[in-house]
Amino acid sequence: MNKTVTDKSVSAAYCMVQFLYWAGGCVAVGFATAFLSEIGFSNTGIGLITSVSSVAGFTLMMAVSALIDLRGGNSLRNFLFGTVALQTLLLLMIFLLRRPNLITAVGYLLYMSSAHLLYSLVTKLYIDLNKDGFQINFGIARGLGSLAYALASFLAGWVKAAKPSSFFQFVGQGCFLCVLVISLLLCRLLTEKTDHQKNEKQPRNTITAALQLVRADRLFLFLAAGVALVSACNKTLTAFLVNVVDYAGGDIKAFGVLHGYLALIEVPVILFYSRFRRRFSAHALLLTSMVFFTLKMVAFTVIHSIPVLLLASTLQAFSVGLYHPSTVDFVIERLPHERTATGQSLLTGMPLLFSFISTISFGFLLDRHPVPACMLLLLLLSAAGTLICARCMKKMQLPDRPGDRG
Repeated sequence: MNKTVTDKSVSAAYCMVQFLYWAGGCVAVGFATAFLSEIGFSNTGIGLITSVSSVAGFTLMMAVSALIDLRGGNSLRNFLFGTVALQTLLLLMIFLLRRPNLITAVGYLLYMSSAHLLYSLVTKLYIDLNKDGFQINFGIARGLGSLAYALASFLAGWVKAAKPSSFFQFVGQGCFLCVLVISLLLCRLLTEKTDHQKNEKQPRNTITAALQLVRADRLFLFLAAGVALVSACNKTLTAFLVNVVDYAGGDIKAFGVLHGYLALIEVPVILFYSRFRRRFSAHALLLTSMVFFTLKMVAFTVIHSIPVLLLASTLQAFSVGLYHPSTVDFVIERLPHERTATGQSLLTGMPLLFSFISTISFGFLLDRHPVPACMLLLLLLSAAGTLICARCMKKMQLPDRPGDRG
């Protein structure tokens, strides 16, 4: 740890990383549909691009995280630089082509996938800083990220009528470039691999590294699958929220209010996450978030009134609000440091893979069955995922006190 740098300055810098990442992600990825439509892609083409980008994002996250765990050293900063550089080149290529062809589709697919990868990398940066002794409040950092997303959504919607969609893509990429600069400065504070890591027999490739984690801790894999199942159901609900609102008798204005409320209500809990963490272990908070995800699914399945749905959306506070920071702390709590990148990618990447399947399936069912029947299926899957998590945590030798390692 660099003794000349204070925890406050490092924490403030990392908060800025999270703020800029989510602001950039909102305007760059959130406006993907508008941008691709402006170029000339059909709705089917846009759906295919965004869906496949989730699978590609998961694949990239697993491969890169295994490489980081395998090589250590400067690999994190190298991948940070390479990811943002690739994004910039892809965006320039897409802007110059501006035609609905295969090259543009693959280019934007990779652009969105690398945005998912970038989040995995900045999360790994927090884990490494934490290991080196820097006290960073991840809850506040992630809460500012949610606030940035909501703020960027409002501002982008306000100026959208006066600016082309390509404008937002470059604003978003500008945010990602700022993320890169600050992250590289923070990487300079990290120590090299410890003697334990240097002397430990390392696997030969990324596949072996990932398989070693699975073989060493199969319960972690099953728990990651349970978390992914619950998270994918929530992502699917978000993707088709407009259909739920329409069935409840709401219009596009009601959808906007509900969508904005869901984005903002999680912020207070994330900001005060550290207080919960002092009293409860990471696995307890993670399981609590899974329970609240499922309770929210119950509410959206049985309630068909916009005012009551808005009230029930308060459950989002303790679902998403606890989910993001507790997954990071759970990886630190459960796994040795040399496997944290791979473990974190499993917990954050598997939901992308599962949501690819669930979103396509839900859309297919929604064309043939009423909204309540489709929501009931999501509820059952979410409940199953929660039960899997609870069962795995019961079998794991997890710490009884916050901050301890299992």
